[in-house]
Amino acid sequence: MISKLALEKQTKDAVKKMLKSVDADVYEIMPASGYGGKIGIPDHLACMPVVITAEMVGHSYGMFIAIESKKAKGELHGLQQLNIDKIINASGFAQMAQGKDDVPRVEAAIRERFKL
Repeated sequence: MISKLALEKQTKDAVKKMLKSVDADVYEIMPASGYGGKIGIPDHLACMPVVITAEMVGHSYGMFIAIESKKAKGELHGLQQLNIDKIINASGFAQMAQGKDDVPRVEAAIRERFKL
Protein backbone atom coordinates (compact mmCIF):
# COMPACT_ATOMS: atom_id res chain seq x y z
CA MET A 1 0.00 0.00 0.00
CA ILE A 2 1.28 3.45 -0.93
CA SER A 3 1.47 5.98 1.93
CA LYS A 4 -0.51 9.23 2.01
CA LEU A 5 2.74 11.19 1.59
CA ALA A 6 3.74 9.14 -1.46
CA LEU A 7 0.31 9.69 -3.02
CA GLU A 8 0.54 13.45 -2.40
CA LYS A 9 4.06 13.47 -3.87
CA GLN A 10 2.69 11.85 -7.04
CA THR A 11 0.12 14.66 -7.26
CA LYS A 12 2.76 17.34 -6.61
CA ASP A 13 5.01 15.90 -9.34
CA ALA A 14 2.08 15.80 -11.79
CA VAL A 15 1.15 19.44 -11.00
CA LYS A 16 4.76 20.62 -11.54
CA LYS A 17 4.89 18.84 -14.90
CA MET A 18 1.49 20.21 -15.91
CA LEU A 19 2.43 23.82 -15.09
CA LYS A 20 5.52 23.60 -17.33
CA SER A 21 3.42 22.07 -20.11
CA VAL A 22 0.93 24.96 -19.95
CA ASP A 23 3.71 27.54 -20.36
CA ALA A 24 7.47 26.93 -20.40
CA ASP A 25 8.05 30.37 -18.84
CA VAL A 26 5.92 29.69 -15.77
CA TYR A 27 7.60 30.58 -12.48
CA GLU A 28 6.70 27.97 -9.87
CA ILE A 29 7.79 27.50 -6.28
CA MET A 30 6.82 25.11 -3.55
CA PRO A 31 6.94 27.01 -0.26
CA ALA A 32 8.27 25.32 2.87
CA SER A 33 5.63 23.44 4.79
CA GLY A 34 5.65 22.33 8.39
CA TYR A 35 8.37 23.69 10.61
CA GLY A 36 9.50 27.11 9.42
CA GLY A 37 6.72 27.48 6.85
CA LYS A 38 3.38 29.23 7.06
CA ILE A 39 0.55 26.79 7.64
CA GLY A 40 -2.17 26.67 4.99
CA ILE A 41 -0.19 28.06 2.04
CA PRO A 42 -0.91 26.05 -1.13
CA ASP A 43 1.77 23.54 -2.23
CA HIS A 44 2.40 25.26 -5.56
CA LEU A 45 2.63 29.00 -6.17
CA ALA A 46 3.18 30.12 -9.73
CA CYS A 47 3.19 33.16 -11.94
CA MET A 48 2.42 32.67 -15.63
CA PRO A 49 2.84 35.25 -18.39
CA VAL A 50 -0.49 35.91 -20.09
CA VAL A 51 -1.49 38.56 -22.63
CA ILE A 52 -4.93 39.95 -21.76
CA THR A 53 -7.69 42.25 -23.12
CA ALA A 54 -7.76 44.21 -26.35
CA GLU A 55 -6.43 47.46 -24.86
CA MET A 56 -3.54 45.58 -23.28
CA VAL A 57 -2.47 43.75 -26.46
CA GLY A 58 1.26 43.40 -26.69
CA HIS A 59 1.83 43.62 -22.94
CA SER A 60 2.37 40.56 -20.78
CA TYR A 61 1.08 40.31 -17.24
CA GLY A 62 1.86 37.71 -14.63
CA MET A 63 -1.16 35.77 -13.44
CA PHE A 64 -0.97 34.30 -9.93
CA ILE A 65 -1.71 30.59 -9.64
CA ALA A 66 -1.94 28.50 -6.46
CA ILE A 67 -2.59 24.76 -6.37
CA GLU A 68 -2.94 22.57 -3.30
CA SER A 69 -1.97 18.94 -3.98
CA LYS A 70 -3.83 16.19 -2.18
CA LYS A 71 -4.11 12.46 -2.53
CA ALA A 72 -7.27 11.24 -4.26
CA LYS A 73 -10.27 12.07 -2.05
CA GLY A 74 -8.05 14.31 0.12
CA GLU A 75 -9.67 17.36 1.66
CA LEU A 76 -8.58 20.90 2.45
CA HIS A 77 -8.21 21.86 6.09
CA GLY A 78 -9.50 25.23 7.33
CA LEU A 79 -6.41 27.37 6.72
CA GLN A 80 -5.88 25.86 3.27
CA GLN A 81 -9.45 26.71 2.28
CA LEU A 82 -9.10 30.20 3.78
CA ASN A 83 -5.94 30.89 1.75
CA ILE A 84 -7.48 29.56 -1.46
CA ASP A 85 -10.52 31.79 -0.89
CA LYS A 86 -8.26 34.83 -0.29
CA ILE A 87 -6.33 34.14 -3.52
CA ILE A 88 -9.57 33.84 -5.50
CA ASN A 89 -10.91 37.05 -3.90
CA ALA A 90 -7.69 38.82 -4.98
CA SER A 91 -8.39 37.71 -8.60
CA GLY A 92 -5.82 34.92 -8.55
CA PHE A 93 -6.40 31.34 -9.64
CA ALA A 94 -6.51 28.75 -6.85
CA GLN A 95 -7.69 25.14 -6.82
CA MET A 96 -7.04 21.79 -5.24
CA ALA A 97 -5.82 18.80 -7.25
CA GLN A 98 -7.22 15.63 -5.68
CA GLY A 99 -4.74 13.04 -6.84
CA LYS A 100 -2.62 12.88 -9.97
CA ASP A 101 -5.65 11.85 -12.04
CA ASP A 102 -7.32 15.18 -11.18
CA VAL A 103 -4.44 17.28 -12.56
CA PRO A 104 -5.86 17.35 -16.14
CA ARG A 105 -9.04 18.96 -14.76
CA VAL A 106 -6.95 21.66 -13.06
CA GLU A 107 -4.99 22.18 -16.29
CA ALA A 108 -8.24 22.59 -18.24
CA ALA A 109 -9.41 25.16 -15.67
CA ILE A 110 -6.14 27.11 -16.05
CA ARG A 111 -6.41 27.04 -19.84
CA GLU A 112 -10.03 28.19 -19.67
CA ARG A 113 -9.33 30.96 -17.14
CA PHE A 114 -6.38 32.37 -19.08
CA LYS A 115 -7.78 31.60 -22.56
CA LEU A 116 -4.79 29.45 -23.51
